[in-house]
Amino acid sequence: INAEYGGGRIIPLQDPLGSMTALDSRNNPYQLVVSLGSGSTISTGSLYIDDGDDLTSLDQRKYLDVYFSCTSNGSAYKLASSILTSGYQTSAFANEIRVLGVEKSISSVLVNGQSTSSFQWDPTLSVLTISNQRLLLSSPFTVIWS
Repeated sequence: INAEYGGGRIIPLQDPLGSMTALDSRNNPYQLVVSLGSGSTISTGSLYIDDGDDLTSLDQRKYLDVYFSCTSNGSAYKLASSILTSGYQTSAFANEIRVLGVEKSISSVLVNGQSTSSFQWDPTLSVLTISNQRLLLSSPFTVIWS
């Protein structure tokens, strides 16, 4: 299935990895797709997670609401998460970040201030893939690349 991502969007994806129910898929890693688009200096997105069973989660604020933003100062990009509502504890994590529309070579990636070599830039597809990060979605994080 082909999917098109509009510029300026951050889309969390989760591979079901053979899971048959939402409960089964709870422990599967997420991937964040950041679509910069042409000339885009900001991308945003959000993620909502609850237990999948309680019908009062929304009313009682028993959910996790994460906001993602990506900004640029011209020479570097910064992806940051912030927790808007933390009423549901989860061990959900993002294992991979895929950034679409990266047209310049990437020489450095910092994850929460720490340098990582687990990234690959594909100049043909203009895609930066940052892998093996295990970023907890219930905690704020930052990823900077340049």
